[in-house]
Amino acid sequence: SAGVTIPRLFDDRGALTIVPWARWSGVEGSTYDLFNNETAPGEYREYGIDANYQFQFKDTVSVSAGALAYDREYTRSDIGSENRRDFYVAPQTTVTVQNFLPCQCAMNLTWRWRVNDSNGPAADYDGRQISLGITARF
Repeated sequence: SAGVTIPRLFDDRGALTIVPWARWSGVEGSTYDLFNNETAPGEYREYGIDANYQFQFKDTVSVSAGALAYDREYTRSDIGSENRRDFYVAPQTTVTVQNFLPCQCAMNLTWRWRVNDSNGPAADYDGRQISLGITARF
């Protein structure tokens, strides 16, 4: 996959990054789900996009907002008379504070809402996720 970044969008401190992709996975092997349907989780076609807008408030604080979305069709997983198909979308926002300690480090606080809409009875889900990460460079 290859993406594009549009710098200075709306403001000198903002940038939009868009990364579309197409993926084919041909990992062979199958298993059975809870409803005794045969599925091959490694065999699918997928099309998606990850788009984020980042705004640098000041040298040490930035905020980003965006979403990841994809449409995945499994090529060998029977759900009734059709193959399993998932549509996933995950909007998110992140606040990053850099150099908050006397080192080259950053703290990220991310909120993400993950939704998977599937024709597979056990594959639908809706969840919210909050994560805190600290990264240091040496």
